[in-house]
Amino acid sequence: MKRIITLIIAMTAVTTAFCREIRGLVVGENGTPLDYVNVVLYHDSIYVTGTVTDTAGAFFIEHLHPRHNDSVKITEVVET
Repeated sequence: MKRIITLIIAMTAVTTAFCREIRGLVVGENGTPLDYVNVVLYHDSIYVTGTVTDTAGAFFIEHLHPRHNDSVKITEVVET
């Protein structure tokens, strides 16, 4: 059985006219980095681009054209 954990983070406050990239670290509740987690950027619920975290839980999305109503969706599929 697979369990899907989804976290939506509003990026309107973070994405400014000078921001051309988003980088970050995805960690679990105990602070352990989560690898191979999907990180997807949406604009008004429309897919823009995405990436997958590396083995250290880090991700990087570049070449962005910031707009209002951008959001990032982070999804991990866990098999139980």
